[in-house]
Amino acid sequence: MISEMETQPTDKVTEYRPTQSSRYLWLWFAVPTLAMIGCWTFLTVNVPYWDDYSALLQYLVKCPKGLFDFHNEHRIVFTRLIANAILYLNYGVFNFRAMMAVGNLIQFAYAVGWVLVFRKSKFGLWASVPVFWLLTSFIHYENSCWALTSVQNVAVVAFTFAAILSFYRWQKKRWMPFCALACATIATYTSGGGMLVWPCMIAAGIAEPFNGTENWRNGFKNFRDAFCCKLPRLLVLAVAAAAAIGCYFIGFPGSTAAPGSTELLPRLVNGILFLLAFLGGVVPVYQAALILGALSLAALVYFALHYPQIRRPEIFWFIVAEFGTMCSAALFRSTDPHTAVSSRYCIVSCSVFAGMWYLALEQIPLPDALTRRAVRWVMWCVAIYTTAFLALGAPRFAKRNEILRRNILTWKTSNDGLRSPEPERAGQILVYCWKYNIYNPDALLKPDETPPDKPEPWLR
Repeated sequence: MISEMETQPTDKVTEYRPTQSSRYLWLWFAVPTLAMIGCWTFLTVNVPYWDDYSALLQYLVKCPKGLFDFHNEHRIVFTRLIANAILYLNYGVFNFRAMMAVGNLIQFAYAVGWVLVFRKSKFGLWASVPVFWLLTSFIHYENSCWALTSVQNVAVVAFTFAAILSFYRWQKKRWMPFCALACATIATYTSGGGMLVWPCMIAAGIAEPFNGTENWRNGFKNFRDAFCCKLPRLLVLAVAAAAAIGCYFIGFPGSTAAPGSTELLPRLVNGILFLLAFLGGVVPVYQAALILGALSLAALVYFALHYPQIRRPEIFWFIVAEFGTMCSAALFRSTDPHTAVSSRYCIVSCSVFAGMWYLALEQIPLPDALTRRAVRWVMWCVAIYTTAFLALGAPRFAKRNEILRRNILTWKTSNDGLRSPEPERAGQILVYCWKYNIYNPDALLKPDETPPDKPEPWLR
């Protein structure tokens, strides 16, 4: 496959071009795409889960009032707008599976965005295959099959990615500045971690004259010569950042999470363990995630020290933005470091892997034959890993979702089966939604099916 690639120089770099194996490339993208569609078709259920009650259903009862209200420490404006659109297009009835479909489309578009980044690189489309498999994999099952997180957790990463890429094309097209500012604003008002895109874009703009400059003295000279022409762009960016972040914190209730321990050393240790587990969260086993996270952190340090030689600095700054998200999570949610290994967070660790995979192929000097072999091995390892995860996890997840559907049929007599932090409050929200026909759990009853007398035990 990869061994049949030809090499030809382009801008003093080696560009890999597949020859006879090109006709098989589409299969590497078609298989995970079909698997993703199949997971939505056969595994998702039109049932609220966990925060969906308060974040979506409770909001829809009183919308458009409360669009900018906080959900925990996040303003989930973009997510609620998507919910409004689904409610409107479905004639006033909310469908959770439709929300999941939108989230899956955003996730698929984000994966395609990475493919396009690799397409214009010296590595070609083949090197993007493991990234595409990881980003569309069943390892994100909660982000794919949970209405709130299907949009929120994926969209904030996707819009951060789009904002930084657009920022680096600011002067190439007239609409790119608008795109960069719009994507950064949407990221901010999708999840609180999205606001980290602003300081990263400003830092990227300041550091831009140093890009590719091995001699820092020449870098300072370039910065001095370019500062005047770049100053207007940085001022616009700074004003937009101040407006977006300033409005975000009006009436900020404070974080709903805390590190737990008040002693500095336990907090520091737990924070470091949480960060490492978060970085290695591609593997859903805590001990393995710690090892992989430590290796990832070492790679990040290597890329940071070699920053002047990076040909695509926007990838580096995107990694910095996502690493900042991990650090903020480690600061406020490190009571139990094991919670960092979660399918909800996996989209962030997979995104960091995608960026480091790109930079590793670009910066680590390896012979062409060894590079092609590395690409081939990573492709097959990722394909086997994600396929095994789907084969082992999908049947159990399907059973869990069937229990979820059956339990919500008992909501009028018992709220014990509702997957919510406050089952009683969730039951009250369901009553309001049933009254106004926004969402009717009774419609989930299949023909000739008898509702259960009491909720079934939850399958973890």
